[in-house]
Amino acid sequence: MRCWHHNILKIVKDSEFKAGLLECLEVLEPDRDNHLILDMLKNYFNARNKGFGSNWFPLPSSRAILYINKRGIYFSGEYIRKKHLYLKLEELNSKLKESVGFRNWTVAFREPFND
Repeated sequence: MRCWHHNILKIVKDSEFKAGLLECLEVLEPDRDNHLILDMLKNYFNARNKGFGSNWFPLPSSRAILYINKRGIYFSGEYIRKKHLYLKLEELNSKLKESVGFRNWTVAFREPFND
């Protein structure tokens, strides 16, 4: 297994990351069972799926997209139509970064921890 795979598995299993992601998802998708996103992450980013790569998860209500790739873990708002949600993306992305933690972020991703 490559280094990036190992680091992503560690992040996805981390309880602080899960809690931070759920908190962000509650803002973007308040009326949904957001544990399903965690289950999808756990199933795709899994040691048994040795060939996993970058992936994205479209969020239906907010129309945001959760990306997990070598740049980082972040929400994109290119399709969001509600201005108040679009304006919250920077805060939500910061919360995701914090939940991953400085060390895990700098080891796993190309984007710097502090933009």
